[in-house]
Amino acid sequence: MKGIVIKKILKENKIIMADLARKMNISPQHLNNIFKTRDISSGRLTEISKHTGINLIGLLIRDEEETEKYLQMGIDHLMVEAREMTERNLKDEDFVKQLYGDASRLYEDKINELKKQLAKVEDEKAEYKKRLDDKEKQLNRYIDAAWDKEDENDSSETASHA
Repeated sequence: MKGIVIKKILKENKIIMADLARKMNISPQHLNNIFKTRDISSGRLTEISKHTGINLIGLLIRDEEETEKYLQMGIDHLMVEAREMTERNLKDEDFVKQLYGDASRLYEDKINELKKQLAKVEDEKAEYKKRLDDKEKQLNRYIDAAWDKEDENDSSETASHA
């Protein structure tokens, strides 16, 4: 038991420290040093109990039982808090999974949309290429026709000069 607690108990019971020190055959300064220690030995508690008539060992046991009770209450509270945190984390995990699933579906939808747009562009490209090829063939026919006409003109001019 802590010295400061024992000193408080003795003061509450109107025990005069100088009288207690005299009964214990120690100086008041020595008694004061005893009370400054963190834990007083059970032998000292028994000696102080004998001279004061206060059952300090009983108080120590009751104090330990109270401490244990408060510790158990703290442990129970921590267990409830841990359970609640676990439930929140599971909900958060489910939310993240749902969010990931939603994002994944959106991503897949966007990819499919882009694939459709790409296919459409490829089709348009093929159509433009076909039209370009047709225009090129038509242009080649015009050029061939122009050359043929020029060749005819050159042949007629050669025949008329002869």
